[in-house]
Amino acid sequence: MRAVADRILALPEPFDVETVSGACAVELHEIGCPNIHMRDFEGYPQVGPFKVVTLRVPRSASPTSIRLLALTTRAAAAVHEAELREYFTLSRQDVDINPHIPPEGMISFREVIGDRTLFLQFTARSRALAAVAVHEDVRPSPQ
Repeated sequence: MRAVADRILALPEPFDVETVSGACAVELHEIGCPNIHMRDFEGYPQVGPFKVVTLRVPRSASPTSIRLLALTTRAAAAVHEAELREYFTLSRQDVDINPHIPPEGMISFREVIGDRTLFLQFTARSRALAAVAVHEDVRPSPQ
């Protein structure tokens, strides 16, 4: 799990289809997107802990844009919070608890790494990893 996160966090900015496909070992295909300013891509890895990889990028080149990469875990992956504590901070200061997400609620930890924010989402009771998301906030370089 940490190796996948490290490959994603090491990608050059900004995220794009080719680099994310390579880091996640999946072929991404464009799918419909309800936001006219964005493009969505999705892929389904054959092996590994993730069943779906989703990438959202701006439709046109923008000097300031937010990109989103989401990885949804397979139920059989059974990665738990305790296993990831040695790799990630999982600070109680950067946690969000939402008891309304079925079936048992969700606990999300956030870690900021440069221009990227890593979210690790766990089921509330069993503390199984449900999803990993990386938000990339691309800003123009100062002149």
